[in-house]
Amino acid sequence: MMKGSRASWVTITAWSGFVLLMLLHVDFWRSQRAVLHFGWLPEDVLYRLLWMVLAWGYLVFFTKWVWKGGE
Repeated sequence: MMKGSRASWVTITAWSGFVLLMLLHVDFWRSQRAVLHFGWLPEDVLYRLLWMVLAWGYLVFFTKWVWKGGE
């Protein structure tokens, strides 16, 4: 079991990260433009790739700090 202030910042960060990822995943606010980045990469694909990198970082954080199976 986590103790004191560590539990609070981990919980707040985990929930904030989850909400942020969900809001960024449903990107109704972003305009759909036909723009190529680097000359070949559509903007929508670049956005999804960046979202996946952010989701991977959240997964690493979650497995290191939140999901402590041995405790």
